[in-house]
Amino acid sequence: MDKIPSATERTKTDIRTNPPLILNTLEAGYFLSLSPRKIQYLIKSRSLPSGKIDGSIRIRLQDINQFVKSRVRKGVEL
Repeated sequence: MDKIPSATERTKTDIRTNPPLILNTLEAGYFLSLSPRKIQYLIKSRSLPSGKIDGSIRIRLQDINQFVKSRVRKGVEL
């Protein structure tokens, strides 16, 4: 059986092409090309919804997609 790589072992390309349904701040940063610190700022400012699982911050992929859609300029289609 194949070993599942940890967040630090996964590359930026892995995260962008095959993202998990729930991401940590590092993975979310890779996905959005932002630093984990910026992701934490967006969470703290309530711009990006998140939850905690065993004390670790987790962000749903659908919330990240909604975050991006809400910031698209008028006339631009994704």
